[in-house]
Amino acid sequence: MGETGKGVSQGIGIGIGIVIALTGLPVLGFLMCGGAFVGISEMGRRAEDTFRKEDDARPKPSMPAGTDIAPSPKPPRSNDIPAPVEREPPPAKPKPVDVWEQAGAVASLDDVTVKLIETSLRKPGMIRPGGDRAEPSSELTVVRVRITNRSATRKINFKTWGTGFFDIGSGTNGFLRDEHGNVYPRISPSSLCRWEGQADHQSIAPGESHEDLLVFDPPIPAAREMRLELPGENVDLKGEIRLKWAVAEQTRPPRSPMLVEPKPPFELEGPRRPSIVERVVPKPTVPDLPPREKQAQSKLRVAKTFLRTGDTEKAKAELDALVKQFGETEAAKEAAELLKK
Repeated sequence: MGETGKGVSQGIGIGIGIVIALTGLPVLGFLMCGGAFVGISEMGRRAEDTFRKEDDARPKPSMPAGTDIAPSPKPPRSNDIPAPVEREPPPAKPKPVDVWEQAGAVASLDDVTVKLIETSLRKPGMIRPGGDRAEPSSELTVVRVRITNRSATRKINFKTWGTGFFDIGSGTNGFLRDEHGNVYPRISPSSLCRWEGQADHQSIAPGESHEDLLVFDPPIPAAREMRLELPGENVDLKGEIRLKWAVAEQTRPPRSPMLVEPKPPFELEGPRRPSIVERVVPKPTVPDLPPREKQAQSKLRVAKTFLRTGDTEKAKAELDALVKQFGETEAAKEAAELLKK
């Protein structure tokens, strides 16, 4: 109560001092205001002491005996920085699988086996619609394969991997590349013709085999390995059949001496003088055959070609047709003898 009264009296004193200062008694007003300010300062000091005593009297949390306050960690010096932990390098990426690494002369897809039986560089025969045989002007890569159906219950509707007249752009033909990635175009015979030994579309019963022939451009000199990719669609399967062989293994059949035309070492001007042999020995004349005999001889050559390539079924069909159509000719008599063998 005393403190309150003293504060009130001091406030009254301040007010009286202000009034006196305004009314012209400056000295007295100054003295009274100074006394008021001293009283206010004393009140503030006493209030601060009171708050300190109350804070000291308030109970503080106790700590267990022997507990020391851990000093705040000091920042590490440059010499105290631990060495970086060496991490293991990331695992290496797996090497891409080379699908040609395991390829060879024989490949299987499900219950179908395909085997290389010829890889040669030669001039393949071309059968024309009339049955005549022709050859290309240069040597080509000739590939012959044997397809075997190992299934016990499934029949294969085989479609040739070569190019037939109605197969242009079908996308189910074979593709040939070398180890450098060069693509070798598939060579197709002229219109309405087929390669000698090329298969037709036919069925392959369980346990039976069939052969097919493909013709491509010859390899470049730098090629060492040829890679043949055959679509599985041609044997009613999904996937690819891959075969490969070394270029050095490609064979060249020996040339027949009858097909080699000798060239003179030099050319003579003017008409050539006949040799002594030509003057003494008369040149044999080839008799002109009748038209039917010519046709029969042409069919006989086709049948013999099928026999050389191992296609006995087509050879027998050609010989039978020859005997029936041209029975009176010499070619038909020879065909009949071939049928007896």
